[in-house]
Amino acid sequence: MKICVVGAGAIGGYLAVTLARAGNDVTVIARGAHLAAIRERGLLLVEGSTGSYCAARMLAGTIVALGHVGREPGYLMRRGTIVLADARFEPLPTFNDNGRHDLLAIRLLLESLAQHGPAFRRLAKQRQFQRWLGDLGAEGKGEILVASG
Repeated sequence: MKICVVGAGAIGGYLAVTLARAGNDVTVIARGAHLAAIRERGLLLVEGSTGSYCAARMLAGTIVALGHVGREPGYLMRRGTIVLADARFEPLPTFNDNGRHDLLAIRLLLESLAQHGPAFRRLAKQRQFQRWLGDLGAEGKGEILVASG
């Protein structure tokens, strides 16, 4: 099947990869910062833990970490999404707590990740995520989503 995904942000980009892996002929339309970030970084799935400064200076893209994340994740992050399965997370003071959410876009992303193994399937069952917006120190519009039950 031929499919065109318009918008290659965190959700659109990942859905395009999932559809392509399923054997579909996928075209993705991206521009600006998202296009540059896809060319440079794309989507990163981390089954273990990360070191300090995970996603530091990230322009766009998505990082999903199942293990513990080191200190100062998202430092000077401009755009993009970091999804953390481990709730032991201390945000930088330049990120704002945006409350707990059960957003459809998050559910779609996590359900599409479930095919990558049991640990990702467990994360996909999460319905509530604490959402942190920032890094405001870099005029960032990124987000960190932390599994919260």
